Amino acid sequence: MFGFGKAAKQTRGKDSGQDELNRLRQMLDRVDNLVMLADTSRDNVIFYMNKTARDVLHQHRDALNRTFRGGADVDQANLRSIHQFHKDPDRIRRILANLANRSIAEHRAVIPVGDIHFETTVYPMWSEHPPGELLCFMACFRDITHQVENERVAADNAKRHQWLEHNVGSVSENVQAMSATIENVATQSAAASESAELILGEARQGMTRVSETNRSVKEVADIVRSTADSLSRLGERSQTIGQIVGVIKDIADQTSLLALNAAIEAARAGETGRGFAVVADEVRKLSERTAKATQEIGDMIRDTQQDITLNIQSIEEGRRRVHGTEAEFANVETALTAIDQGVHQMRDYIVQIAGASEEQAATAQDIADKLSEIVHR
Repeated sequence: MFGFGKAAKQTRGKDSGQDELNRLRQMLDRVDNLVMLADTSRDNVIFYMNKTARDVLHQHRDALNRTFRGGADVDQANLRSIHQFHKDPDRIRRILANLANRSIAEHRAVIPVGDIHFETTVYPMWSEHPPGELLCFMACFRDITHQVENERVAADNAKRHQWLEHNVGSVSENVQAMSATIENVATQSAAASESAELILGEARQGMTRVSETNRSVKEVADIVRSTADSLSRLGERSQTIGQIVGVIKDIADQTSLLALNAAIEAARAGETGRGFAVVADEVRKLSERTAKATQEIGDMIRDTQQDITLNIQSIEEGRRRVHGTEAEFANVETALTAIDQGVHQMRDYIVQIAGASEEQAATAQDIADKLSEIVHR
């Protein structure tokens, strides 16, 4: 706030100066701006405040008083020094001195008082009679709190817009890069899906071949088992034949022994038993040939039984190996089935990833477009 000086005191006794001040008061009472008049003394005492000034200062009294030193009260501003409302009175005095010596025609300043901002313009008031004599200082205040706030908001918005433009631009670039990456993922997923289809086809062909081979192995296993069973039965029959041959040999031995006894008895009978002796001798020879033939048959049967036993052992070994091969092929078939299922599932996942990647790429591009639209509005 500013005031008037000693010129007012010097003109109080002069009708012309007083008349000028009275006319000035009447004029200022009708203006809407905040106006104060201060004298030209060192204290620059405020001797006039128009109604607008009194009303506005009273309206902001609490907020204004909190910022003043020494308990200054804006409601008691009239007839008090303006310097009680300033932190640096000497600076205000220098400004008024520059106005008084015409170094400057006016002084403008924006005075923040707490949350309130006043735009102040200070003029020196010169007398017409006598001309060029300093009457007082007139300070015009305009409450520009809303204007300052709007400017602050505009500046903040400009900073936010600049920040938004910078960051959104960066985000847009990142989103575009992400979109390109996602599109690449979609392309790679499509290629992987095609590869999975090929792998799936190969796996299924492998399963078909393994299944066919497994069936062949099962058929061979069945034939081997059937052959082993036949050889086992042949071995059992050979054993039976061997037993029969043994019985025949025993009978031949007994027949030979009986023929020998008969020959002995015929010899004892003399001439009477000679014919019987001849028969007994023939029977003995026949028994010997039978025993010899039976022995040969027995040897042949034993050789055959040995061959059958070896064949059965070989067949059993083959059957065990075929059984092992059959089990291995079953495991391979199971593994290929699991591979088929896994590849099929992998293909489904890849297809889903490709679809999701395409959707994400479209969404990312849409976001980038919208961000670009926001920045360039």
